[in-house]
Amino acid sequence: MARTTGRRDRAATTGGDVQRRIRAAAQPARATAAVSVLAAALLLVSACATGTGSDGGSAGPSATDGGPTSGTPGTADRTDGAWALTSGEVDGAALTVTGGAPVTLLVEDGRVSGTSGCNTYTASLDTSDGWSVGDIGLTRMACEPAAMALEKAYLDALAEVDAAALTVGGLELTGPDVTLTFAADPNAA
Repeated sequence: MARTTGRRDRAATTGGDVQRRIRAAAQPARATAAVSVLAAALLLVSACATGTGSDGGSAGPSATDGGPTSGTPGTADRTDGAWALTSGEVDGAALTVTGGAPVTLLVEDGRVSGTSGCNTYTASLDTSDGWSVGDIGLTRMACEPAAMALEKAYLDALAEVDAAALTVGGLELTGPDVTLTFAADPNAA
């Protein structure tokens, strides 16, 4: 009887050893796969972040040649970022911005978007020859008449903008009979 028990113990131990060896062999493969995925992700992120052109310079247009670049609003050479309208003038009439109807502008990746007093909007942005906003798409909520009037005036003005300039701590968009003045948006995430 002692021999039978020994064989069972040895068989159980041998089967257990095989399972442990299989698990031990699989662990390095899992670790290698995880490291490979992490390395690929880091490589992708770093490639996107550095984005250099064939001449070793920046991959896209810069504020010095009329186009936006990625960055924090308010720095000396950047128009991309999140902005909040502080004042505006259209055909000599002031745009009245109220706290209850914020107007924001997010400039990034060749697009503009934001809130227009009531609804949210989005449009393409062409900076190849000045500053030109494409057809504007927006949500269609109804708001108080003052917010709706502000929204219409702002979106009409935005469609007329043909130039962008950085000011101390702000962004100024101008066009024929249009001036929109923005400050860095403190509420942007």
